[in-house]
Amino acid sequence: MVQNTIGAVYPGDIVGSKPDDIPVEGFVSWKNIVSFLVLLSVIFIVGYYVFITMSTELQKYDDIEYILISFDSNIFFIIFILTLLVSIVIESFNYLKTRKKGSEL
Repeated sequence: MVQNTIGAVYPGDIVGSKPDDIPVEGFVSWKNIVSFLVLLSVIFIVGYYVFITMSTELQKYDDIEYILISFDSNIFFIIFILTLLVSIVIESFNYLKTRKKGSEL
């Protein structure tokens, strides 16, 4: 008795994708760039507002606490910049990987 294997899924198969589904131009599109810039501007505006609010409120306290909390706000901006750089690197690797796969077709 021969078992029907049409439509069977084996380990390692990517379900629902064929080599024709890979876009040649990559993941970078105007929609992705605009959404990334909008998200970036919202994060920057909220972070700047929090930084200004914290700095004006904390001028009432003595210098040691103000220095410690302003150091925390500097950590926020460092994490923000690192997150931005990591997302740019990941996006560029995805673009190059997809472009390479598209050129092999």
